[in-house]
Amino acid sequence: MGSCNQGQSGRRAAQRGFGSQLTSMSGFTHLTGYGKGQPPMLLFGPYVDFVAVGFGLIAVLAALDYRRRTGKGQHIDLSQYESGIQFIAPVLLDAQVNRRIHHPHGNRDPHAVPHGAYRCKGEDQWCVIAVFNDEEWHAFCRASDHPALAADSRFATHDARKAHEDELDRLIAEWTCHLAAGDIMKRLQAAGVRAGIVQSVEDLFSCPQLVHRQQWRKLDHPEFGSYEYEAPPFILSETPADLSRRSPLLGEHNDYVFGEVAGLSRDEIQKLKEEGVIA
Repeated sequence: MGSCNQGQSGRRAAQRGFGSQLTSMSGFTHLTGYGKGQPPMLLFGPYVDFVAVGFGLIAVLAALDYRRRTGKGQHIDLSQYESGIQFIAPVLLDAQVNRRIHHPHGNRDPHAVPHGAYRCKGEDQWCVIAVFNDEEWHAFCRASDHPALAADSRFATHDARKAHEDELDRLIAEWTCHLAAGDIMKRLQAAGVRAGIVQSVEDLFSCPQLVHRQQWRKLDHPEFGSYEYEAPPFILSETPADLSRRSPLLGEHNDYVFGEVAGLSRDEIQKLKEEGVIA
């Protein structure tokens, strides 16, 4: 399989690039941000790289199945650019069929209101809340101790709430800012309303769910000491992954790789070390 930015044919096949460039070219950046004259925002990390992996895996499995049936192999030409475009298929279809062009709209959603991240009590604490129908809206009003809002004509229907979304967001933020994010999440979830805390990276290491599933495995490292490693995000019932090997030191396995795998002699390996080719 050959995986590159824009495929191995066409005018831009040889054009160099990186994750953020492809994210922008494939439309993600255009759809991300707050709109209203604000600049678009880049997604976290080389997002298209992550997307392309899934399509690459599907292609490899298809090629392996073809080999099983025919005894012949295939060459896979994977374009990360095109993989990214596949991931926004609903937006493309909406433009083709309905002539509706999507634009960035922050944390809002056309099918839900309220829909956003609201500041909570404490430093940089947030809770996301999403209400998709009138039943959930009434449940939110009861759970947030604002029953009068359910009868307010400005917020009585989805369309009405959309028309007054700025005002609604302000009212919700006035409520959430006095409460802990976790308490808001539990209260709303208990009422059947979608809600979740915004966890920091630090929070992840103490998340009860991740701790229960042993997502973090502590190993000893000769340079870093006791260190937590991230385990695979899956558990195999018959062959569970045993994360028992720490990350290697620079050149730690050179003798094995160049000796046993590559078949070089001790003298040849030593010469490579002396010449600075390997550590």
